[in-house]
Amino acid sequence: MGIETTMIRRSTRTRFIAFVAVMSGLSNALGFLAMPMGPVTLHLIQLPIVFAGLATGPVAGGLVGFFGAFIMAFTLAKPNPYIIGGNALLGFLAGALYLRMRRLSKRPVIPQIVSVFIAYLL
Repeated sequence: MGIETTMIRRSTRTRFIAFVAVMSGLSNALGFLAMPMGPVTLHLIQLPIVFAGLATGPVAGGLVGFFGAFIMAFTLAKPNPYIIGGNALLGFLAGALYLRMRRLSKRPVIPQIVSVFIAYLL
């Protein structure tokens, strides 16, 4: 292992950690925003979680889902720590399903939409 290989791996690892940290922070910031729409409330917290899963893979999606759901889980009127696990699973599944489906279509949008839809169903 030369010095170049070590620097590339360290640089990639640093970018991965920085990406997960930024997406987790964005997800936590979006946890404060909720839009009531009649009988349901729209939360934007899942956008960075799904984006991380699709862009970087299931590990990043799961980590962002785990670390990015703390604010929402504990600022609800009735705190619910299970939201953390559910969002981690959502990010992981979105990334894992997209890795499996991305070769099925020449356009990446179709597998992305299908994988996110299936991840939400699961």
